[in-house]
Amino acid sequence: MGNVGKFYDVGITQILHLLGLPISFIILAKFLMLRIKNYYGCCSVGDMFFKSYGNSGKILSGIIGFIYVMLLVGMQFTAMGITIAVLTKLPYQTSLLISAGIILLYTGRGGICAVTFTDVLQFITLILVIPLLLVIALGKIGSFHNLMTQVPKSYLSISSENLHYYLCAIVPVMLLPSISPLQIQRLLITRNRRQGVKSYYALSLIILFVTIVLTLLALCTRVLLPDLSH
Repeated sequence: MGNVGKFYDVGITQILHLLGLPISFIILAKFLMLRIKNYYGCCSVGDMFFKSYGNSGKILSGIIGFIYVMLLVGMQFTAMGITIAVLTKLPYQTSLLISAGIILLYTGRGGICAVTFTDVLQFITLILVIPLLLVIALGKIGSFHNLMTQVPKSYLSISSENLHYYLCAIVPVMLLPSISPLQIQRLLITRNRRQGVKSYYALSLIILFVTIVLTLLALCTRVLLPDLSH
């Protein structure tokens, strides 16, 4: 969330930050899936820690997982609230309540089936709609070559000024998803270890593809709308 805007501000340096995510999924596939077979039948990180460390492990993992997910959900509510406010001109607080209500309603009534269904819709959006938007934007510019010649040169190079900052930022992005309750839950519903490994290798490639599309989309926006202040 906010990645296209960040690319618009700083150029392709932002890609260093996003590369942490596909690397994270490779870590999941390479190391975590080796042990996941011992925990099939569990439904959550808490169940896994209970099986290995007893009740104290379950409580500790529950507290940490709760904090992690609350921060994540807070970001999602914020993003949806801003989107609804921009599209409908409703007050931000009202849009925030609407977005929270929608998410709580479908997850509370539909459970994992509803979440899986929305995952499929998100996948379709990422793989089809956003690349289509890029094609339309490139069509307005004329060609990929035109894009590269019209984008400011500073946006096409990784600046040494931001290099150290982004290399540090990649570490939490690389490691945190590996302990995310959301990712663990998805690992636990795979059919077997082989399916889990293949899924996460595929996911790392998909995320890399989406990252490249977002990068180009931001550069197109920079050319088509060069004076955006927010």
